[in-house]
Amino acid sequence: MNRTSWRPIPARAWTLTTTLAAAVLVAGASMAVPAFAGTAAPAGSWSSQAKVPNVTSSYAPAETASSSKVYLAYTTSSGGIDYVTHTTAGWGTAKSVSGKSVAPTTTSAPAITIFDGDLYVFWINSSGDLRYTDLVGTTWAASKTVSGKWGTATSSTTPSVTVASAELWVAWKSKSNDDIFYSSFGGTSWAKQQLAVSDATSLSPTITPTGLSAAPLAFAWTTASHSIEYGILGFLGFETIGTVPSAGTNAAPALDFMPAAPGETMYLAWKGTNTNKVFFDDVTDFSGSSFSPSSWAGQATLPSALTSAGPALTEIGTTLYVAYKGHTTDNIWYEDASAPTS
Repeated sequence: MNRTSWRPIPARAWTLTTTLAAAVLVAGASMAVPAFAGTAAPAGSWSSQAKVPNVTSSYAPAETASSSKVYLAYTTSSGGIDYVTHTTAGWGTAKSVSGKSVAPTTTSAPAITIFDGDLYVFWINSSGDLRYTDLVGTTWAASKTVSGKWGTATSSTTPSVTVASAELWVAWKSKSNDDIFYSSFGGTSWAKQQLAVSDATSLSPTITPTGLSAAPLAFAWTTASHSIEYGILGFLGFETIGTVPSAGTNAAPALDFMPAAPGETMYLAWKGTNTNKVFFDDVTDFSGSSFSPSSWAGQATLPSALTSAGPALTEIGTTLYVAYKGHTTDNIWYEDASAPTS
C-alpha cells in the first residue's frame, strides 16, 4: 500500500496507552480509482458479483493495489502461485510467479503486497518456512526466507504482509503453537521476530497499516471460540484491544485501512461460522475514534457473496475491493463498493 503524502491530525484520547494520546500522523493520499467491476457502484453499495476470468484455486486469494491497479494472487492446482491484474481495461492474463531460482510450491494461500515499487509474494513451503520473492521490473528475484541471525520464521498457515512506516511487515502464526509473531524489513535485513500475542489462533492472522506513526499496525485473528480479536502494535509493543462485536468465523479474517475516506476507515471482512456468507464491519472516522469495541459500526453482509474460505481486501482511493473463493467451486469472485459502511 503506497503512501504519497502525510498530514498531521489532532491528538485524541486513545484507550490503549498514554503514548497513543500524542499527536500522530495519518496518511492523506488521494488516488485515482479504476472501475473494477465495469461500472462504478453507488456510494456505499456493492457492485454486482463477478467472476475473475480463467482463475481457479482451492485456497483463498490474496489482494493488494497500487494507485491504479489491483493485483490478485492465488495458489494453482499444482501448488504454484499465479497472479492477475485489473485496471480500467479489465483483467489481464494470468502470470506465473516463477523464474530462475524461484519456483514456489505451497499447499496454502499466498500473501501479496507492494514495497518500494516492487510486487512481493510470500508463501510457506513444505517445511513451513516463510519464503518470498519480489518482481523487479519483469524478473522475479531469487526466493528468500524470512530469517536472520535470530533464526527462521516458520508457520503452518499463510502469513499476512503489508507496508507501514516505510517498512515491509509480515505476521504469522507459529508452526509449533498458536502464537502470533511479526517481523519487519527495511530493505536490507529482517528484524528479529517478536511475539505479538500468545495462544491466539490456529489460523492465519491479518495485519494492515493504521496511518498512525505511534501505532503503525493493526492485527486481527480468529480465536478458538470463533470470535475475532484485534490489537495494535505501538511504541510500547503489541496490545490486544478487544473483540469485534458479533463477529464470528471459522476462517481467517481480512483487515484493510482506507486513508482516503473522510476521517479514514478501518475495514474487517470475514466468512461466517455456520454460514458461507461474507460479512464486514468498519470503524469510520478512524482518526477520531478510540478503536475500542464500541467503535465498530456493526456487521453487514455482502449481498451475493458466498465463500468456503476467508475473503481478501484491498483499496484504491475510496473504493474497497473484496475477492473470495466460491463456496461450492474453485472460482474466484470479486466485488467493489465506494467507502461502504455497515
